[in-house]
Amino acid sequence: MTTSERENKQKLKESDNSSMAQNEKEMKKLGREMEEMKTNQELKEEGKIPDPIQSDQSDSAANSETSETEEKQNQKQKQN
Repeated sequence: MTTSERENKQKLKESDNSSMAQNEKEMKKLGREMEEMKTNQELKEEGKIPDPIQSDQSDSAANSETSETEEKQNQKQKQN
């Protein structure tokens, strides 16, 4: 194995850190993507249900109410 190959292998090992971004270029790209994502409030205003995994604690009550409503609807459908 040449010196260059060893250096590349070491760089890969160091960059493979189980993070979302492996380098600064990827980190900037992800940052731009995240800036463009709609917030839970924006999704709610559009009549969409936000992903509960991505919500913060202030949204937990609203998500709980949504889950209860969905559960009641499912129960009604099963009864019919």
